[in-house]
Amino acid sequence: MPAAHAAGLGRISVQSALGQPLRAEVEVTSVARDEAPTLAVRLAQQSAFRQANLEFNPALAQLRFDLEQRPDGNYVVRISSLNPVNEPFLDLLLELTWA
Repeated sequence: MPAAHAAGLGRISVQSALGQPLRAEVEVTSVARDEAPTLAVRLAQQSAFRQANLEFNPALAQLRFDLEQRPDGNYVVRISSLNPVNEPFLDLLLELTWA
């Protein structure tokens, strides 16, 4: 029987205001300890947005995604931008990969 692996994402916490560079965190709710060091996160391809019937907003192209481990051992995805984001809502589709 093949092994199934999954990573779970939790709530997003936005720490910036409209018109400011984006600063947000998404909780990584479940990932195996041995898989966490190889976990990588990025914005999904535009084709994945189309498949999910989501609009790809050009503001998404400037976002940066960093996986960080908190002192308590849990992981978060930090989402940031250099430029201000003036969109009140963005549909975000993330792709997670690991070894």
